[in-house]
Amino acid sequence: MRGIAETAGLSALGLFWGLSPAMSRLMGDAGLPVSHVLVVTGFAVGIGLELLRRLQGGHAIIPARVWLYGLGCGVLINIPFTGSLYFARVLPVATYALVLSTAPFFSYALSLVTGRERPEPLRLCALVTGFSASGLLILTRADGGIGADVWLLVACFCVPALYAVYHFYASVMWPVGMEPLAAGVTESFASAALAVPFLLLFAPAIAGTTAYGLAMIASLMWIAERVAFFWLLRRSGPVVTMQAVYISTPGGVIAGAMIFNEPADAWLFVSLGLILLALWLNLQAMRKIAAA
Repeated sequence: MRGIAETAGLSALGLFWGLSPAMSRLMGDAGLPVSHVLVVTGFAVGIGLELLRRLQGGHAIIPARVWLYGLGCGVLINIPFTGSLYFARVLPVATYALVLSTAPFFSYALSLVTGRERPEPLRLCALVTGFSASGLLILTRADGGIGADVWLLVACFCVPALYAVYHFYASVMWPVGMEPLAAGVTESFASAALAVPFLLLFAPAIAGTTAYGLAMIASLMWIAERVAFFWLLRRSGPVVTMQAVYISTPGGVIAGAMIFNEPADAWLFVSLGLILLALWLNLQAMRKIAAA
């Protein structure tokens, strides 16, 4: 039963991760401004996670130090999240899904630079392979009717790089004894509150009901993603949890092709293969470290 539960959890988590770029595109196509996405989904996810936290017997009051931590997370996640919502609207979804899948390699590079991790041969191979796939993606996207501006594509790699900074902060500054769902609650509310002034100043007009309906669907999806992520992390550890990328990466490519009828050339699948190889090398290294 444990194996079945883990497989179901990984499949769900990978599905949610893989569909996120497509959902961001759908909200953009429906005319929902980025600031509205941040506010609506932030408050909705925060409320949903708080209800779940209370149902699980969480503390009635979240300590001030946790709210301060959540504020820091909200600031750091809003920058790449805003970029992600923008790039998902102007780049092919399949291509952008591959860009997002390079986040683990940026995280490892940041850990090396800051001295939190030592160089490890398998992970270095994964780093080189992952960034080689990124270079191949950039070099082959500007032609063949793919519809991606090469400089825009280069710029969008700032998103996984900034997500690495966010994950670094979230890991280093994690308060001792904090409930995992409390992190999601405070981060979500902070993210939404920080976006309110931008909504009022730059996009005060109300969008259509379809746009907000998509935002609520995205919120439900992201609530389920947070629950699946924390459940897997506590039950099976980070090595097993990260295997969800084997589903999310090809899932994002398939979603772009099926939902938006995007063209896919051979180079896209070569890049996909290289990224999956890099992720596999990274996981093998993590297993080796965990077993040591």
